[in-house]
Amino acid sequence: MSNPTLDPDVMSVITAGSLSVWADMAYNNGRNVTSWVPEPATRGTFRLLISCLATLSLCVYSALHLNVSPALKRKGRSGLKDGDGQLLSQSSFSATFSRKATWVLIGMFAPEFVVYSAWSQWRTARKLTALVASSPEAKDLEWSMTHSYFALMGGFVVDTADPGEDDYIANSPRLYLTANGMAALAEIGLLPSVSRDFILDKSKADHFAKALVLIQAGWLVIQSIARAADRLPISQLELNTIAHIACAVFTYGLWWNKPLDVRQPVVLTGEWKRPLVAAMAMFSQTGRNSQPEMEAILHYRDQSPANPPVDLSAPLKLLRRRGQGKASPELQKLDIAAANDSSTTLSDAIQPKKITLHEGDVLLPFGFGPKPSSTRFRWEDIVYSQPPVRLNLDTTTLTRWSLACQSLSDYPNLWARYRSVARASERNGTLYLVQEYPESKLNVDFVRTSIPNWPNRDLLPHNQECTPMLFFSLCVIFYGGIHMAAWNDYFPSNNERLLWRIAAMYVAASGIFWLALRALQVGLAGIHDKFVRGRVGSWARTPLGAVLMMVPLYIITAVGFGYVVARVYLVAEAFISLRDVPLELYYTPAWSRYLVHF
Repeated sequence: MSNPTLDPDVMSVITAGSLSVWADMAYNNGRNVTSWVPEPATRGTFRLLISCLATLSLCVYSALHLNVSPALKRKGRSGLKDGDGQLLSQSSFSATFSRKATWVLIGMFAPEFVVYSAWSQWRTARKLTALVASSPEAKDLEWSMTHSYFALMGGFVVDTADPGEDDYIANSPRLYLTANGMAALAEIGLLPSVSRDFILDKSKADHFAKALVLIQAGWLVIQSIARAADRLPISQLELNTIAHIACAVFTYGLWWNKPLDVRQPVVLTGEWKRPLVAAMAMFSQTGRNSQPEMEAILHYRDQSPANPPVDLSAPLKLLRRRGQGKASPELQKLDIAAANDSSTTLSDAIQPKKITLHEGDVLLPFGFGPKPSSTRFRWEDIVYSQPPVRLNLDTTTLTRWSLACQSLSDYPNLWARYRSVARASERNGTLYLVQEYPESKLNVDFVRTSIPNWPNRDLLPHNQECTPMLFFSLCVIFYGGIHMAAWNDYFPSNNERLLWRIAAMYVAASGIFWLALRALQVGLAGIHDKFVRGRVGSWARTPLGAVLMMVPLYIITAVGFGYVVARVYLVAEAFISLRDVPLELYYTPAWSRYLVHF
């Protein structure tokens, strides 16, 4: 490709401007002096780079409103301590910096992911605000979008280590209430009363700094519009920066009411805490397991005519399945200890401190037992699952069960929506209603050990919805479309132009692919729910079924890899292309030279 030459009109303007400066000069006392020097009619490569890099970095960094960092435990320092004497503090500087840097890189290379995260959190915050406003128990409480953002970002926590009490959560972590957890508190009238000013005082948001960033970004956009109007070229780097500016402005609007860089959350306390949090933990994926604890449990509720309330102070008893012998020695010791001394704690009673429940066993007074892996349990007491289902219980688990049963009794309407009735069962002359907590209903988390910055769909539909993917696809198409504006622009080589076109089209087409895939997934999920639910497991274990199940995963992986490569190329080429550009790229429109910028 031939080297570009300077347009004669451009050269004449530059020459005329230079001559006018020299013409206005005068000779005074041995020095050349002048009255007025106009702004230069050109810009340099360094100025172009610094302008784009500064705008790009400021837009990405200032737009990020990350969630509260997870707490750490440290020994040997003064401060807020848990039951073990360990300090509860927020993440270290290095961890916080690493988390922020990770999202800055995401914002640099894939800003549509940040926009999608902000939009999902905005939907959740709006939903939580509406739920609180409609709750009779919270009608007199001050609550705004700022409160909702503060809640879903991990602003309200509970410390599960209680001095003098048995542990009910393994390792006694600090748990963060999710938007679902806060909605539950609003429903039962336990939502904390926190003023908006108190939350804003924790926020580090600086609207004046954001205004300066917007001025800088606006200058770059206006200059690009002016260049297009004067038929001057726009660099690929400026085009890439404009795409980031658009994403940042949209993110600003979505996160405008979200607090920034909150380091210390609000710790909730009260007599309600232990029972309610224990139940929330059992309904949530708080540990390493892939399912909530309640999903692996069958709940036997006494349906005798007297229907006595559950007496949680009664000794533990085991309802054995038919044909089994006596309870294990560990459980017998526990029954004897609890019967002889009502003040005996679970930790003192169990020696050794573990017992095992087998399929068909029911532990009273909780009424909990292992849930078989086969759905045949819905009409049979014993299924004999392969491998056999067992629950290993320790003092922490038994304490949690006891507290959770208290919450199930205190707030029956809150938990009833997550269970379904399987059948009736007669044990030792007593009629029990067997209830399960199926996976289809346990699609919410009330508490977590940390709040991820990636959206988790709290309070939003999890299935049969294409809206999130539609929004994400539109963001991807928009980002790819902006880069397609350089379709006929100058590139150092024909191969680079071709690769740019392919990458921009691939990014935009990926958005359409994700949307089509999501629509197909929703359609197949509907067919599965209607025709093959309960039989897909055995079908998927056949060779053909396994292959068909893996094909979509391979396609998604391949498309995703190509998407990452295309995104990286667009960013890299935006800088590399500056090595060989038309001279007209460095000419600036006359009126834009006097706009204030950085």
